Amino acid sequence: MTTLMVISKTKNTGKTAICAGLINNFIDKKINVGKILFTDNSPAKDIEFYENFFSEIEQSRLNSTLKKSGDLLQNQTINIIEGTDDHKENLKNAQDLDASVLLVVRYGENFQKILGHYGSRINGIVVNFMPKYRQNELGDYLEKNLKDCNAEFYGAIPDDRKLLSMSISQIANILNGKFIIGEENSNRLIENYLIGGLVLDWGPFYFSSKNNNAVIVRGDRPDVQLSALQTDETQALFITKGVSPVEYVSYEAEKVNKPIVLFSDSTHEFTEKIEKIQLKSKFDHSEKIEKISDLLNNNFDLDMLIDKLRLPVTR
Repeated sequence: MTTLMVISKTKNTGKTAICAGLINNFIDKKINVGKILFTDNSPAKDIEFYENFFSEIEQSRLNSTLKKSGDLLQNQTINIIEGTDDHKENLKNAQDLDASVLLVVRYGENFQKILGHYGSRINGIVVNFMPKYRQNELGDYLEKNLKDCNAEFYGAIPDDRKLLSMSISQIANILNGKFIIGEENSNRLIENYLIGGLVLDWGPFYFSSKNNNAVIVRGDRPDVQLSALQTDETQALFITKGVSPVEYVSYEAEKVNKPIVLFSDSTHEFTEKIEKIQLKSKFDHSEKIEKISDLLNNNFDLDMLIDKLRLPVTR
């Protein structure tokens, strides 16, 4: 096998997520991941991520000895390195390691120039954040960008709410929320938000309409709060206007292990802030790793990638 370097043209394109999903899928295919490699310029948050979630895999920082070491290449073993924003350094490291390069692109961005920079070291590309309503335009997009290039197209990974979600504790920390109960269950991811105001449908029906939701509701609406707590889909109550719920609501929430978080903002103010903080979502949760692994398994031609990695990298 070889060393696979995963790069992207721009920031926040999902390199770490793609790397994590590939590692899990390689392991499922009985392909041994020998090392996860870092450079001196690898972001601390990326190093911390791999240490936290892939501690069982050996992790090494690149140095002159490691670059020249023949033990990097073993039969049925692949090493992973996540490229940085410095493409000049990436290319040098790829040459030193004789690495094959996988390019992650966000749907819509032009990438002909970066293909030219890495030349024959580009193994192939994967399109990330693929909007469902643009699927019929994917062929034209690829034809335009892959013109006169032999890079493989491995697949398009669709947008997914879980990958953009945040945990209850993250939301509380960013928006200065106070836990009334349930902080021990605050690592759950919130994918959807429902406003518990004027609910025209039967309450439990409305609050079960979206998976892994948090209900945003004023503290003086125990009827709405109790209705939301009846559903498995509701993961937390976000109470607005700084008014704590009545004790009976807290008692019922504690019985079903659902956190209640109190915020001082009005429902309208809180909803506006929620929309903005989604941009701060990070890839830092075990459920997100499971999700990207599933998405790659269903939308990425891993067998083709493995076959190409078995071949010598074109020089």
